[in-house]
Amino acid sequence: MTEIPSNLFKYNTEVESFLSIFNSCESLKNIPRNLINNNSKIKDVRSMFYKCKELETIPIEIINKVMNGLIDYECMFYGCTKADNYNNLAEEFKKPY
Repeated sequence: MTEIPSNLFKYNTEVESFLSIFNSCESLKNIPRNLINNNSKIKDVRSMFYKCKELETIPIEIINKVMNGLIDYECMFYGCTKADNYNNLAEEFKKPY
């Protein structure tokens, strides 16, 4: 998988956890900016993109939503070192299990 459909979770408004959902999708290159826009009940995104090592960028919209909510986001982007903004992420996003 190299792409995620932008409206993949649009109608899944009751989802509370995306724990490890794309974990180790090593060919994934892009994350849609609006991927979790309609998911207001999220509580857990730990390891959501863990080791998605081909990601080109990490959308600031997703970072902001996660940081502004009461959401557990440990290891969310661990190993996504190719992303152009990886080094700017808070350490909590990048630490391993």
